[in-house]
Amino acid sequence: MNKYYVIPVSELKEIDPDWKTRRKNVDATEAIIHVETYERLVVATVGSIMSLSEDLTEKNTYPVYQGRDLRELLNSPGWTPDQEGGLR
Repeated sequence: MNKYYVIPVSELKEIDPDWKTRRKNVDATEAIIHVETYERLVVATVGSIMSLSEDLTEKNTYPVYQGRDLRELLNSPGWTPDQEGGLR
C-alpha cells in the first residue's frame, strides 16, 4: 500500500524541484509526498554531505498516511476546497 508524508511546503521547497506539483492543503502550507519519493530526494540532497544513517531517518517526524486515513485526510475541509476554490 502506498504511504505518504504530510510535510510543510516550506521544507519541501528545499529538497523537491517539483514541489509546485504536489497536492497541497487548502492553505498551501502542507503537501503530501510519497514516502519513497521523499527518501530519494533526501538522499540526493544530503547524500553527498553525509551518509544515510539511522540518524537521518530518525529525524523524520512527518506523519504518514495511507489507505483510509489518507482518503479521509484528502477529503477533509483542510485539503478539499469549496466549490469556488481550487487546489493551490
